Amino acid sequence: MKMDVAVRVALAGAVLLCSPWGTLHAADAPDEAGCPQRPLTMDVDHLRQDKDVQAVSVNASRTSATVLFADGDVLRVGTIGCVRPTLSARLWVGNDEGMTDDAWLGRARSVATRVLEPGRAAQLTASLASGQPVTHVDGGLKVQRPLADGAGYSLTVVRTPYDGLGTSMSLVVHNL
Repeated sequence: MKMDVAVRVALAGAVLLCSPWGTLHAADAPDEAGCPQRPLTMDVDHLRQDKDVQAVSVNASRTSATVLFADGDVLRVGTIGCVRPTLSARLWVGNDEGMTDDAWLGRARSVATRVLEPGRAAQLTASLASGQPVTHVDGGLKVQRPLADGAGYSLTVVRTPYDGLGTSMSLVVHNL
């Protein structure tokens, strides 16, 4: 017996919603009166005056921003969660030729100082400068480390993208 596509999609959606992976947690809830999403803490005015920045666009709720750098690189930053606030930043680079692990870690420190509040940025940059080993995955790299006060971060560099959007670096900082 063949099921049509609509029935398959509906059935898959119902299974996902009933599974533990489909449950919605308070920290992941959309912007609601009881669980408002925290705005970005980055200093947008200072960022706009950065000589390496061409343009900055921030959404009305100040929960996401896009930064266009003078060299054509693009940074997209957003916050999620209200109970366990998380900041997610993805940097797409136009040219990664010759970028070593140290160069990528330097880019991650640069992003952290631009998008995190100064104290948390200092913790993250110190962690990245600590000389601890990184894991290499598919030509890129991955770092996952704890920070003070129950916070932590993960950094992933994808040098062989499957989406056609180019090389990118993802930095996710949780429990801000």
